[in-house]
Amino acid sequence: VKYGPAITLGKLKINIFGAIFGVWEVFWGIFFWYPMLMLYALSRKISSVLPGDLLGKKIDPFRRIPINIGYTWGLLSFTLFRMWPKIEGMENLEALREVDENGKKK
Repeated sequence: VKYGPAITLGKLKINIFGAIFGVWEVFWGIFFWYPMLMLYALSRKISSVLPGDLLGKKIDPFRRIPINIGYTWGLLSFTLFRMWPKIEGMENLEALREVDENGKKK
């Protein structure tokens, strides 16, 4: 099976695309994802000490900010390589909607 251009280092064979994409992912992980999550954790910790716990109880009780940070990181990392997910199996969606909670057809 030919997986594309690769660099051979001894017995190790490295796919060039995989190497470039891996460096790109690590770059955005180090300079965007990790600092943003640590900033969120710090602000949540500070908010929990203050009276009222504004961030924990009012602004973000379901912790959606880290989910949005991860989503943004995914957009940043996939955009350059045009790696958008492709949804398959839409034809099976109607069959799933016709099944009730017990797994039987309506």
